[in-house]
Amino acid sequence: MKQLLVCLAVSGVFVIDYPCNLNVSGLQHFLKVPRVDPCAPDDHQCLALRYFENGRFDQALLEAKRSIRQDGPSGSLYLISAIACVELERIAEAYQLLERGLEMEPDNGRMHAVIREITHEVGWYDLTAGILERHLFRKPNDHIARATLGWVYLESGDKTKGLQILKDVVASQTSEVFAHIRLSEFHLQNEQVDLAIVILRRALVISPENVRLFLTLGKCELKRKDLSAAATAFEHAWRVTDFPGPTAVHIARYYHESGRRRHAITYYERAVEADANNFLAMNNLAWTYAEEGMKLDRAQALSLRTVKKDEENVVYLDTYAEVLHRKGETLRAVAIMRQALQVEGETGSQYLYLREQMEKFEAATKMLPASRI
Repeated sequence: MKQLLVCLAVSGVFVIDYPCNLNVSGLQHFLKVPRVDPCAPDDHQCLALRYFENGRFDQALLEAKRSIRQDGPSGSLYLISAIACVELERIAEAYQLLERGLEMEPDNGRMHAVIREITHEVGWYDLTAGILERHLFRKPNDHIARATLGWVYLESGDKTKGLQILKDVVASQTSEVFAHIRLSEFHLQNEQVDLAIVILRRALVISPENVRLFLTLGKCELKRKDLSAAATAFEHAWRVTDFPGPTAVHIARYYHESGRRRHAITYYERAVEADANNFLAMNNLAWTYAEEGMKLDRAQALSLRTVKKDEENVVYLDTYAEVLHRKGETLRAVAIMRQALQVEGETGSQYLYLREQMEKFEAATKMLPASRI
């Protein structure tokens, strides 16, 4: 559950499928809370954010609750409290806080983004549906809540009900575009690409600078192999985003998934340029360079930085071993992979894959001249 919030910052509803570290500046931007430095001793909201930044979620929760008592409740404070509870694995309490926040700020799209992310992580779809249905009983015309409820039903397997709710929200001509995005993604998953694109282009009339819309549109254009249209959509997303690093990583991943690794490299480079501490982007860039067999010295330098950052991250270790293997340093690759296997353990989810990597490297060592063994 660590670092749940990932990229909520991108457009306020950009979650579910993109792991990246949340820092305090990203959280503040997401919550629209101005940064104050240093924090006054009685500024409990500010202190909550600082504790959050340092991974002290217990203290962050305590300070957020103090701020609620001292300054009165707000949607941002309930969000901070809920996020801290999730990081502390106090999920039921997090839901209670989110429901209070939803009652206070029903039009807060950020609240719904957090609700969707928590629900996706823990799988408590019935509980989320109950919260939203109670809310909609009081406020039946809340289109954001209806869109989130449609998403809940769709994700939990009730496609008929979920799709109908999302279609109703789209037909209502609301300014809320999450329903358009989720409905278009559903059509994309079901190979109805042209229909997905129609929905997205209608949504862009409503919200012409929405980053998520342009990213999803670009993904659709890649699916139908219109590279020029995809590039245009992605470039527009890149120009209008307030978070170039996460946005670039998203675009790079879409390109990589479609087999266009050189395009992916371009955007991974942009992500690293935008944030020199984006270790996810560094790792993925190093891996993609290795796949392409190009700039292997740069790939090694990037990968080594990630390993130094987290020596027990088997994803980083795997990339480093792969880069070394591509450079012909197979014995070192074997040593690194041995370390990765030890960290992962036989019960780890990545163990079989890492074992296959080790077998590949070991087979390569058998081809080495005796003088190099």
